[in-house]
Amino acid sequence: MCAAPSCHLLITAVVSKNPPNCDLLIPTSNAKMNVYSLASSFENDCTRLMSTPR
Repeated sequence: MCAAPSCHLLITAVVSKNPPNCDLLIPTSNAKMNVYSLASSFENDCTRLMSTPR
């Protein structure tokens, strides 16, 4: 995801919508996801991951 410009554009669009800071429950898997947290940390996480030696 970090290498794909389309992912960065999607995250920018999501952040611009000011998502609430709460957990969403995905009913098909019972997974919880905090869109605000994921979108807000995406760029920093990518920077950190891309600079980590492999």
